[in-house]
Amino acid sequence: MPKYVLGHDLKGEGTRLALMSQLLDPMHRRYIDALGVVRPGARTLEVGCGNGSMSHGSLNALRPAEKQ
Repeated sequence: MPKYVLGHDLKGEGTRLALMSQLLDPMHRRYIDALGVVRPGARTLEVGCGNGSMSHGSLNALRPAEKQ
């Protein structure tokens, strides 16, 4: 499997992600609010979440789907 180009072991990567979050999170939150997808009981899959600054909630379980 190829190595992630901007791996978390790079010096300054945490700072880069934090700065991106400060800049982009307000815009992303407004967009998500406008979509109306965040509500009690809603299910959301977040992929490629960077430093997780937009992630709020809990995980009950994660397992592979049963074979069909």
